Amino acid sequence: MWNLCTNMRRFRHSGFLYANSGAHANLDNRDPNANGVPDYVENVARQANFVRLALNSLGFRDPMESSRYRAVKYIDISVKDLGAYNGLAYDEHSVYPNVPIKTNDCALLIDIARHFANFPATTTPIVGHEVPHLLEQLHHV
Repeated sequence: MWNLCTNMRRFRHSGFLYANSGAHANLDNRDPNANGVPDYVENVARQANFVRLALNSLGFRDPMESSRYRAVKYIDISVKDLGAYNGLAYDEHSVYPNVPIKTNDCALLIDIARHFANFPATTTPIVGHEVPHLLEQLHHV
């Protein structure tokens, strides 16, 4: 399944994987600023960065600075088809040595649905819902 996510962009401490075609393709590939990244993916990136900074400023420990996740290099956020789900956060970090796009680095994993209704007129704060789950998981060893 991971080979279907054909694009990866790094933004701060996160990597965003997405596809422009195939079973996991974004359903909205508009790119008005013509930077090569669909606005939907850019929106997910902005939300993830904002939520992480907001939680840090409120005194919550950054998951990537914890002893549990000391091997983690980035948060891997995949935008793909999740069926009935809007998003999923996983409690274990992972390495995918056979997936070159993931650069063989250890990562925390979040999956975000490839489309929300009426984007960009409305945005669903699902990223803001999933990122805090990484904090919760620090306490469930």
